[in-house]
Amino acid sequence: MNEEFTLDITPNFAAAWQRVETYWPERAIILRALKWVLSDRMEYAAVNRTEFHVNPTGLLGPDFEGSDDPVGRLAFLLVHEAGHIDHFNQFNFEDLDPETANKASDFVVNGDVFRVNALLKEQHGFDFFPSPGFVCFDEYLSSGRYSMFQVYHILIDDARLEVEYRLHLESRGRKENRSVEDGDDPRDPEPVKGAPHQDATDPAKGNHGEAETGGECGRGTSGGGASDYEAISRKAESTQTDERTRLPAGRG
Repeated sequence: MNEEFTLDITPNFAAAWQRVETYWPERAIILRALKWVLSDRMEYAAVNRTEFHVNPTGLLGPDFEGSDDPVGRLAFLLVHEAGHIDHFNQFNFEDLDPETANKASDFVVNGDVFRVNALLKEQHGFDFFPSPGFVCFDEYLSSGRYSMFQVYHILIDDARLEVEYRLHLESRGRKENRSVEDGDDPRDPEPVKGAPHQDATDPAKGNHGEAETGGECGRGTSGGGASDYEAISRKAESTQTDERTRLPAGRG
């Protein structure tokens, strides 16, 4: 245990820590091995290879201490951040986009937490690790079928397809304007095959990228919007890349 280890952070932090030690002790062991740092440089908490940074002021807000289940929300935060440490030991994203890498890690880590929480709820009838409404979760990306490295490339492909589709619409729009000037009847643009044109708010088509409970993915980051992750994810299955790499320090 590091000498900086302390549970006197917020009123319910010690109770949340006790829950993690009792019901997911492997995650508690991971966090105990880190240097604990109280900091206001992030909104709530963050980890790197050697440190666990916590913002007590941020945790006192409505998303955690001010929520209807502060112990559960704080317990979620702890197991979530510990989950990123596992990825630090497996992946190297030094040559990849940090924001996308962080989001990919969030999708996979949250999927793990959701599954463990569901199992515990089935056994005990209680949510031990309830998530805030703004976390990254997607039924495909968080399903456990894909590694973080594969999810990263799915997100990259999705962003590329979205840009291509927008450029396609802009190009068709310019052509339609010329057609109107020439007296022709413009036609609706045909969507690019595979482009992210689905309506994310249509329940029949899913709500990919947003948390299951609603809200923003990753607090202020886009969760993928209307992208069809299921179709794009098929590309990940053929990705032949060495995944025994590491994540860079400093994920939040």
